[in-house]
Amino acid sequence: MSSMISIAIVNYDISTIINYGMVGAYENNIHKKDLIIGSECININSYITANLTTGIDINLWNLVTFTDGGKDELIIYNANSMLLDTIKKVKYEDSNVILGRIGSGDVWDKEHEKIRLLRDKYKVCCEDMESVAIYQLATKYNIPCISIKGVSNNEILNENYDDSVLNNLVNYVILFIKQLK
Repeated sequence: MSSMISIAIVNYDISTIINYGMVGAYENNIHKKDLIIGSECININSYITANLTTGIDINLWNLVTFTDGGKDELIIYNANSMLLDTIKKVKYEDSNVILGRIGSGDVWDKEHEKIRLLRDKYKVCCEDMESVAIYQLATKYNIPCISIKGVSNNEILNENYDDSVLNNLVNYVILFIKQLK
């Protein structure tokens, strides 16, 4: 995904990136069909574990962003403030709209203990698989970016995956784009 976005950025005059898609929710008050605006995004695939000789303790895991030649630390990517201000003006009554931190990585977490760790320690309200790559590239190329996500499931609440909520998301994205004009 990130290579396609890089090619588009280099070859076209991209002024804004609107990333939309599906997420799994972590919070008890977020349900299928709700919408999440990614005010922030972190990489949930990149962590250092504890130095234990037996067993594991995920409570001792620490998320970091490994950087080439830089200090390894957790980097929080922020959505563009102008886009956030604009999206807050979009009136939508078909679902709840929540501003929150997206945890992003090549993983579909189903283990409640790990979900609770990411939610409680890192304030992640949902997870997807592409936002962090998009936020990283937008930051690198100084392009305004925002993620708009439809909740497809919530493992904590045993709400099974449902991609039919995509229509709700698309309708909201269209309203947002019209607000930008």
